[in-house]
Formats: sequence, structure tokens, C-alpha cells
Amino acid sequence: MGQVDIYCRVSTEDQSCERQERDLRAFAKRAGHEIVAVFRETASGAKNDRAERKKLWGWRRPVRSTRSW
Repeated sequence: MGQVDIYCRVSTEDQSCERQERDLRAFAKRAGHEIVAVFRETASGAKNDRAERKKLWGWRRPVRSTRSW
């Protein structure tokens, strides 16, 4: 179908992105998408100044659409 990136974020060091990534990979597979990159980050969701989030938005242009859960 298309190419997608995965972004996983948790708030604290004692949390893991493992489940998020597993679920998003399964979703992408069911939808027929090719996963191009995976970005993982431990940072507060209240902050917009997150390094991996910036990489995600900056590395692939143009962005036609996004989805988040």
C-alpha cells in the first residue's frame, strides 16, 4: 500500500516502547504498508521539543498524511 514510519514514545525510563512497536508493526503489516523507519523515545508527552519526534518530522518530506493513536 505505502511506506510508513513508526514513532514510539514512553514517559519514563522504567517503561518500554516494545508493546507499542509490536502493535504498530502488526497494524502496518495488516494494512499492507512497508515500514521504512522506527523512532523510539523516552520523553514527556507534554513537551513538543523531543529529539526523535523532530527526526521523524524532518527526515521525510513531503508528508502527505499522518495517523496517531
